[in-house]
Amino acid sequence: MPVILLALLALSGQSPAQGFYTPFSPQETLNVDFIASWGDGNPISEGKSVAVKEGYIYLGTETGLYLLDGRFPADSLPLIPVVETLGCGGVYIIDTLLIASGGFGFVVIYNISQPDNPVRLSKRGGNLNPPKNPASVTYFSYNGNGILFITWGAWNPLYIYDISDPTEPQMLSEWCPSPTTGIYQVAFYPPCYLYASSNVEPDSGWNVLYILDVSDPSNPYAIDSLVTGWWVGNALEVYDHYLYCGGSWVTVWDISDPLNPTFVYGALPLTWGVEDYFLNPQNRRLYLVSHLYVMSLSDPAYPIRVGEWHDTEYWNFSVFYDNGYIYTAGRGAADHSIDLYILHYLYDTIPEDTGNPYLAWIQTIYGNPGLRFSLKQESQVSFSLFNAAGQRAYQEDLGLLGPGLYTITLPGGLNPGVYVLFLKTNEKSSNRKIIFTKGGN
Repeated sequence: MPVILLALLALSGQSPAQGFYTPFSPQETLNVDFIASWGDGNPISEGKSVAVKEGYIYLGTETGLYLLDGRFPADSLPLIPVVETLGCGGVYIIDTLLIASGGFGFVVIYNISQPDNPVRLSKRGGNLNPPKNPASVTYFSYNGNGILFITWGAWNPLYIYDISDPTEPQMLSEWCPSPTTGIYQVAFYPPCYLYASSNVEPDSGWNVLYILDVSDPSNPYAIDSLVTGWWVGNALEVYDHYLYCGGSWVTVWDISDPLNPTFVYGALPLTWGVEDYFLNPQNRRLYLVSHLYVMSLSDPAYPIRVGEWHDTEYWNFSVFYDNGYIYTAGRGAADHSIDLYILHYLYDTIPEDTGNPYLAWIQTIYGNPGLRFSLKQESQVSFSLFNAAGQRAYQEDLGLLGPGLYTITLPGGLNPGVYVLFLKTNEKSSNRKIIFTKGGN
């Protein structure tokens, strides 16, 4: 019978080559399931960054840009040829544009209005020596212009591009605190502030946070700076009025006054440090790597670890979240043959507040077609399953149920496709979208 798209599939191991791999036994896992992995078969190369649009995965590696069809990742990850062989350390999606940046300072812009057929619009740069892979790509719209910030870390400055015309991107300016230090990561805070992390001095573990005014992107300037700690600047992210700085540990800063960040919280000592963040404000989650940690931002000032997964041989450099999947890019296995992992955090579908006085939470069950829910109080419960055409495919009356945890087993024999399940508790209704794949057992 059909299975839910995110079903966990046991995968057989393969010799080093492009394709699927079985992960090493995780050293530690918490509420996270393995879905799939992929490698290009080159032990010298490693995944550097990942971004996803409509199920299509753009994977930047040291040997080039890969495009994978990840719409059914538990079934297969077919490779779609992309003519781009430059080392691609950074990929970033802005609506229908893909920004790919790589060694020697190249910046390539693609049109991905058809995600499976990227069309190159422009290529700029190529003047960095020695060649470096980008550390971060950040975008914001200012006065109708699309402004792109790219950092290459180490001894290289921050580069600022205007990509309002993606066929003719213009480099507006560059900024660096000194000739001997570079910019690792940046995070934008409206209306015109950019937080940029650097080192106190070359090869020093002490990180400095610079506060830049970028109201004129062609002439950025530093307003102030502060030392954030020992290796606390490898990753930056802004949510609400808080700034998250990652490195050997995570610090949280209140930036209600953007010119005067106030230290709020510092915790979560991480064995392998933080290389990258991905923020999903819709479900108030912060995903961070090198090893994957899922953080709840129910209280943004005090992130709580709610999920964790790592392969004993894996190091992540980038993380991306899309439609229930977590994608990490890095190097995996003893021979570095794995570039990409696809994972799922079990409770991402549980909202913080359902808005339903009878329903505490509702969660899709992965691996079996079903739904799990928890009632706060006694209620008449029924559910209906509708297909994409709005036709009722199945319904069932569960009767009067008391407070507690319940599981619904969905019927077999349904055609592959997108369905919406409505769970009714007395006069209140909640719904969840469920995708059934082709095949299944």
